[in-house]
Amino acid sequence: MAFSKAYRFTPEEYHFSLMCKALAHPARLKLLSNIAKHEIADFKQASNGIPLTLPTIFQHIKVLREMNVIICTDVRPNVLYEINYDLPNTTIGLIQLAMTHDLKYDVKFKDEISKINRKPGLSQKNP
Repeated sequence: MAFSKAYRFTPEEYHFSLMCKALAHPARLKLLSNIAKHEIADFKQASNGIPLTLPTIFQHIKVLREMNVIICTDVRPNVLYEINYDLPNTTIGLIQLAMTHDLKYDVKFKDEISKINRKPGLSQKNP
């Protein structure tokens, strides 16, 4: 079993790497984008257009909550989600990039992307 060498880095570097990891999934980027559109969103608004099962979406929300990227407020019978803007500037910059989808498709990754085993999602109809 390998031992972590994380202790060799500053706490700021380690935290930033965890933040990058938390934002490194398309479902989480979509969640952030949906929440940003509404400023404060319920689960239905936050999960709109995400072709995953409800438990999977809840797991992605859990990751964002644990990293303090989103704030959850329990307003019975709903839970409301909003983006936590009281984070360091570098983290806010990452979140703003995710919310605006200002990401360009790079042709050099075309082969890697085509190798992804795409299975029909919930929003796709089987032929």
